[in-house]
Amino acid sequence: TRIDHEDGRVEFVPKVANDLDWVPKEGGYYYYVRACGGVNFFPFSGHEFDEKSTAFHNCYPTEPQAKKAAKYMRRSNAIIRACLLVDPGFEPDWDDRWQEKWRVKYNHLTRAWYAVECRAWCAPCYVSTKEKAEQACELLTKWGVK
Repeated sequence: TRIDHEDGRVEFVPKVANDLDWVPKEGGYYYYVRACGGVNFFPFSGHEFDEKSTAFHNCYPTEPQAKKAAKYMRRSNAIIRACLLVDPGFEPDWDDRWQEKWRVKYNHLTRAWYAVECRAWCAPCYVSTKEKAEQACELLTKWGVK
């Protein structure tokens, strides 16, 4: 829905479905997080950009949801970047229950990152050893990620 304000601002407010599996509809608008972390809105017309945004789970019914998603994406992207920098070749094999898999975890009480062994899919990215997870923790601390 387009709202024209008296001060000249134009606001687009998408209609929000009551179901939890919201997807934009033809003729409606959605918000997405840009590569720089900013938020933008876009009319849904079913073209390639819409399909890719939807498939990448980067479409939100409201601007506040997209801004919240941007905050979470920054943190997840930092974790992924740190893990890939210290262990770029590691690929967890979830069929191999004996393969070591490590993740990083931030403790808000101690305000520190920790290396945690992991046997289930529970993090955005993994590394192969405790030492590499500790290196990723050092990077995240250096970058100021919490």
